[in-house]
Amino acid sequence: MSPGAIANQTGRKRMICSGRFTDELAVPLTVAITGAAGNIGGKLRSHLRMRGEYVLRLVDIDSRGDPEILCADLATYDERWSALFAGADAVVHLAANPDPTANWDKLLGPNIDAVLNVYLAAARHGAKRVVLASSVWAVASRFDDKEPILAGEPSPGSNAYGTTKLLAERIGKTFAQAHGISTVALRLGHCRSGSNEPSPASSEWLDACWISNADICHGLECAIRADVRGFVVVNLTSANPGSRWSLVEARERLGYKASDGYTPPPRAEAVATTAKRRGVLGRLRGRVGGAG
Repeated sequence: MSPGAIANQTGRKRMICSGRFTDELAVPLTVAITGAAGNIGGKLRSHLRMRGEYVLRLVDIDSRGDPEILCADLATYDERWSALFAGADAVVHLAANPDPTANWDKLLGPNIDAVLNVYLAAARHGAKRVVLASSVWAVASRFDDKEPILAGEPSPGSNAYGTTKLLAERIGKTFAQAHGISTVALRLGHCRSGSNEPSPASSEWLDACWISNADICHGLECAIRADVRGFVVVNLTSANPGSRWSLVEARERLGYKASDGYTPPPRAEAVATTAKRRGVLGRLRGRVGGAG
């Protein structure tokens, strides 16, 4: 079998991730998406449907009136929703509380209990892969330093949301080892709702990890189709100039190629600091000149 294909149960081949997907899929992939009515879930659903190469099974705690989406709380295990994973080629687990400032009482159910239940359902129902939405906040302790951020061990510091993503990654790694469920954990960057046009965010951290709609859908599709085994973790942002986020692992392991990038304008505080320094230097030069 070629390295660019995997076989389904009937022996037919399915092409996997290759650049921007010029290869054709011989057989549709069955993909379950949790959080399908949310920001990223909705974008991925539209992207995959437009591709026409996927059979989608959708679940969310709030279907928002969409009859195609099963309404269910994944923090409570239930065969009604877990049966959606039966024989799935991939489960894309996006459902979570996405608030990086949330307290533990708002995170335990959606960000930890739900992850455990998703993996239990995947193991029981024979899902082949889980694409796990981790987050750049899994390495929140790196917020203020200036060194490159590789896709290594998580280090969320005191950030509760980031800690739930650390735990989610550990759950994924355990199920990959114990049950053979391939897991691709994506440390997702900052993706606004709607058109997600690049604009200055509230911090340099968010500016540096911005990811466009096109890039996040491409990265998720790469994770669905990549020829990898076991547990894999990568960063996923756009190719933002000057960003500390390493995309080498995503490119080498998944074939991810970011098509967008964002260079924010100088931040107001940086401009003010620069002006203040220039003023001080000007006064010092004036004193030196006068002393001469």
